[in-house]
Amino acid sequence: MDRVVENGKVAVLISTEFGTGWFSWHGIDDLIFDPVLVEMVRNDRRDEIKSYVSRAYPGADISECGISDLQVEMVPEGSVFRINECGGAETIVFSEDDYWIEV
Repeated sequence: MDRVVENGKVAVLISTEFGTGWFSWHGIDDLIFDPVLVEMVRNDRRDEIKSYVSRAYPGADISECGISDLQVEMVPEGSVFRINECGGAETIVFSEDDYWIEV
């Protein structure tokens, strides 16, 4: 899986506003790391994302609503994380910051 790595951090795409999430909508790991998508978001070329995804990921179901809110978050390499979604707004939750109950 190709990824953008800068200064020991990996670029991860999430949709940060309420509405439709990005990862929570499609659930495809590659779509949160794809270097082409990261570049499109960074350069405000979101209008090209749907076309690119349909070519590069045939059959992927993406929501145009989630595209407009995409942001690049930088996550330390080797981190264990999940993407939490509430009303379409996504956040990154690191394993060490999450509270787990063991029985």
